[in-house]
Amino acid sequence: MFRRKFLIAALLAATTLLVAPATSEATFQFKLKLETEQAGGSAEFDLLAGSALVLGGTGGAGNGAYSFGIFSRTVTGIETDANFANLQFGGYTISVNFNNTNSPGDPNGGWLTITGLNITRAPSGPSADTLKISLTATDYDLPDPQKVMRTGFTLQAPNASAGSISLTSYYDSTNSLYGTGASNNMTASLPSNVGSTEKFATLGSSTGTYSLTNVIDLSNLNKGGSINQGTITTTVIAPAPPGLVMLVGALPFFGLLRRRLRKNEAATVA
Repeated sequence: MFRRKFLIAALLAATTLLVAPATSEATFQFKLKLETEQAGGSAEFDLLAGSALVLGGTGGAGNGAYSFGIFSRTVTGIETDANFANLQFGGYTISVNFNNTNSPGDPNGGWLTITGLNITRAPSGPSADTLKISLTATDYDLPDPQKVMRTGFTLQAPNASAGSISLTSYYDSTNSLYGTGASNNMTASLPSNVGSTEKFATLGSSTGTYSLTNVIDLSNLNKGGSINQGTITTTVIAPAPPGLVMLVGALPFFGLLRRRLRKNEAATVA
């Protein structure tokens, strides 16, 4: 009986090392920016706002004008999902989903994603030669000072006959909107079906809140050409949970302890 109670108490004590300290939810920002090379060709959307969706933009005629047919937004605690369908900007039609889960103190709970990206350039009429889509969020907080940025890229462009596209993710320790710090990048010339690629960047030792930004730069896509199912998923992770390392390291001790208790019990019986 004593042996069983001792082992349970020791295991519970080691398991508590896996639990991260509780951290209060942060008030973060989550924004989308569209840009073209035309003067005034920009628009910014606040993806956390209610009715005030557009922070700035031309809104009028010309290549920088924007409009959208379907926009939906869901905010659940510190998670936000935003979906655009038939967003018209700079002579392009854009359909895309954005997701942000900002979990301060959670070693696995913060990410920034662009998924289901579909871009089509108008087959005729005025349109911009460049299109830049930037998604950014602030106030991520991973307690472990050693961090690694993991980014997954996916791209298909079967209907593009010219142009180039660059997908970049940024980690910024200054916690700035659209901050540019450590980065992962993939660049492809069109036409190209890149498929899926995963990249890692070691961020070194840092503490405090940080921002994540995903950027898509599209240049000289042929008129009528399209990008299909583009994806950027960025997560900052700890190389290994320290509690798990300590628990694994303690397993041989538990085995030795068990053998010693067995010997003592055998000696008592004899």
